[in-house]
Amino acid sequence: SAPRKKKFPDPDSFDGDQKNYPVFKQQLKAKLEADPEDFPNARRVYDYTLMQTSGPAARIMLSFIKYTNTHG
Repeated sequence: SAPRKKKFPDPDSFDGDQKNYPVFKQQLKAKLEADPEDFPNARRVYDYTLMQTSGPAARIMLSFIKYTNTHG
């Protein structure tokens, strides 16, 4: 069977610049809501979000993932 077409493109990468955060947050929310079958659990959401970040934002997201892995 043919691969399923994504409903929304990936959000622009977020590097931690606060002036870009509102746009990133809305794009990420739209993506997660439009393609929910790609994100069946919180871990998939966290991993996807990490892949859409870089620099300081990625370091913060990675710390969050590590914390949730050890503190449930």
